Amino acid sequence: KMATVIVPGSAADLIESSKICYEAFYKLNTHNGVKPPFSSDKEALNYLKSAFESKNIKFCVMKEDRSVVGFVVFDARNPQIVGIGPIVVSPGRQGKGLGKELMKYAMKRINDDYQINNLILTQVAFNSASFCLYASLGFNTAENVLHFDSKTGRTLSCDLPELSRDCTLERFCEKDLKECAELYEDSFDGHLSCTPRLKDALNQSQSESNWPSFTLKSQDGQLLGYTLGFYLDGHTLAKNVEFLKCLIAKVFQELSKEDLSVRIHVSPARYPDLVRWLTSSGFHLEKQMTVMYKGTYFQPLPTVVYLPSHSY
Repeated sequence: KMATVIVPGSAADLIESSKICYEAFYKLNTHNGVKPPFSSDKEALNYLKSAFESKNIKFCVMKEDRSVVGFVVFDARNPQIVGIGPIVVSPGRQGKGLGKELMKYAMKRINDDYQINNLILTQVAFNSASFCLYASLGFNTAENVLHFDSKTGRTLSCDLPELSRDCTLERFCEKDLKECAELYEDSFDGHLSCTPRLKDALNQSQSESNWPSFTLKSQDGQLLGYTLGFYLDGHTLAKNVEFLKCLIAKVFQELSKEDLSVRIHVSPARYPDLVRWLTSSGFHLEKQMTVMYKGTYFQPLPTVVYLPSHSY
């Protein structure tokens, strides 16, 4: 048996890790008839590079005989919650307990470095092995979510909500920080803060066109909602479902100009009307996922509409 070691990843580990990431997700998803999250190892590399370059996202690798055989990423940009994932093991080394070793390492690092007990992750519902792994480590099921994806280069197949003509979409900027942070904190009754994550999103939106963040405002400038990304790397808040529909539709129109797709992660139990609107609008349901947590799973007040991620 070859000895394994888990260490903080370096820039030199990114290319090897990106190949493992692409191959592992390609094998798992195509076997289950689902589109892989990365279209190439280059796309996986861009993802891992952005994580590696972020101050509070940690990228750690598992090595055997100096070769990378797996890695784990955890996101500590939220001061009260750490999101774990992806956790990836090379296809040829799966089923040997390496994923469990990576998870135990990540959980210990989080406790040692951040003293944060609230952990959250998402896993695809068809991957029963990963579900059992996380459950064995003390994770509980929080809720099921649906992953929708759009295709670029087309218009929505249903009309925009009537109030959309009275709303404007703007790129998230520094003057929005305070108001967005207040909306977030009010939505969780003061139990959570996301100012550090908002500042991080602001820096990313200024430097990377593929991490756009937006606000939705009324004609008189009132904040109606915002998104740091509808999928796993961000979170979205709106004051009601109709405002969220406007936000999604307007972001879709904006990103279609840049040939970018819109991926959305939504709870069917909380927002069945939104799910129906997405399906009738032509968004494609790709897979069902499970949000799992350890510690406290913070839920927003019912007065807002909230799309979570693995970090919120």
